[in-house]
Amino acid sequence: MTERGNVYAGTLSRALLVIENDQMLDPGPPSLPVAVLAGAGDFPESGDLLGNVEQKPVILVVDDVMAIGMMLDLALSQAGFAVKLATTGHEAIELYRKHHDKFALVLMDVQMPGMDGPTTLAILQQINPELNCCFMSGSTGRYTSQELLDMGAVHVTMKPFVNLSILTQFLWNMIGERRKSVVPSWKSSAPDDR
Repeated sequence: MTERGNVYAGTLSRALLVIENDQMLDPGPPSLPVAVLAGAGDFPESGDLLGNVEQKPVILVVDDVMAIGMMLDLALSQAGFAVKLATTGHEAIELYRKHHDKFALVLMDVQMPGMDGPTTLAILQQINPELNCCFMSGSTGRYTSQELLDMGAVHVTMKPFVNLSILTQFLWNMIGERRKSVVPSWKSSAPDDR
C-alpha cells in the first residue's frame, strides 16, 4: 500500500484499489473481494461504534472471517448502508443488546466457531422478536436452508457472492418487506441444504 497525501493505492488479487478523500475509486468488479487496510485511529473507538448513522439503515454483519466482514463493510457502505462488524456470536449479541433499536438488519454467517449463527439468532430474537436476519454461508452444515428460514431468518444466501450489487438489492428489499426466500449462489444445481 502506498500513501501520497490523502490518496492511498495498493494492489490486491491483481486489482488496483485507490482511496482518495475516503472514497474508493475504480474498485473493479463488485464480486471481487477487496480488503481495505487502515492505520490506527482510522476507526471509531468501541464506545462510539455506531457513530452518526441517522440517515442510513444500519446492518450488523456477523462473520468469523474478518476479510469477508471488511469486504461486506466496503460494499454495503457504498450501497448506502451503515455497517457494524462482529466476528463472533458473543460480540454480535453484545452489540445488538446495546444498540438493537439502531439495526435495520443482521447479516450473519451460519457456521462460526463457538456460537453458530442459529444459536446467535435465537438469543437476538429474545432481545427483538421482529429481528430481520439474513443468513449467509458457503455451507450451512447440519442445517437446511428451510430450517434456517423456519428459525426466523428472512433470507438465506450462499457464499461466494456472485455479485455484491445483487446482494445489496436483496438487503434493501429486506428492510422494506419481510418475506422469506433463499438466494442461490452461482452453484445453483446443488440442493439448498449445502
